Amino acid sequence: MTLFRPHVLPPTPFLLDVAWQARLEDAATCAHRFARMQENLSRCDALVQRWYEIGATAEAAGIPLPLAPSSLTRRFEAARMSSQGTDQDQGFDLAAWNGEQGPRHASLIIQAGSDRTGEDWLNDMTNNVGIVFEPAEVANANLLTVEALKPILMALIDAWEPATGNVRPLRLLDRWAGDPPAVEQFRFHGGWMTYVAAPWCHEIEPPPGAILEATPDGGLLLIATEEPFNLQNPDHVEAATAIHESLAPLWLDLTALDL
Repeated sequence: MTLFRPHVLPPTPFLLDVAWQARLEDAATCAHRFARMQENLSRCDALVQRWYEIGATAEAAGIPLPLAPSSLTRRFEAARMSSQGTDQDQGFDLAAWNGEQGPRHASLIIQAGSDRTGEDWLNDMTNNVGIVFEPAEVANANLLTVEALKPILMALIDAWEPATGNVRPLRLLDRWAGDPPAVEQFRFHGGWMTYVAAPWCHEIEPPPGAILEATPDGGLLLIATEEPFNLQNPDHVEAATAIHESLAPLWLDLTALDL
């Protein structure tokens, strides 16, 4: 007798990120944006209120990122990326962590200040700030909710003024991109929660089932479900897919590129 065995996906981390096109900014400007983000995050879940240096030793990894603008500016200058022989500024690359271990661990990744066009890798959203959270467990269940993550997403949107933002399980995009990946979809893509800034938000027609919220900056937040997102829940995936497909007018036009 053949037994039915449901397909169980391995646990997947969650990514909360914002992205924007080429925007040349110096270290002082990025430091100001980081400080505003940090101020915003101080009103969110405790797991994102303080960030620490990445280090090879416990002592090095216990050094908090500075909060004073002058110290933050120096820290961004130290994180400047090489121009790699181009005339485009590569911006700054900064990583940190929240000082927690296990399911309460989170990583912060900042790539900002660049004026790269991104056409060399078919995604013009060349600047981004993201927080990676561990897969859902009992210990972090209160964090992986709309109530906890939406304020964090809005904190990043307010500070970095991106074109788009997203909260999703990392494997969700793989379901849509295909093999080889449909890279034109990467610039604007759906998720559990999806932010689209003005004026782009006026170019899409949200799906009927999406939960819609206007943002203070004139953008639009589309939410697939108010429940904790589960990749094995077909209703959740279907709702996120509908949001993703509604963003098709914003995808990169590959026919306009000289490939």
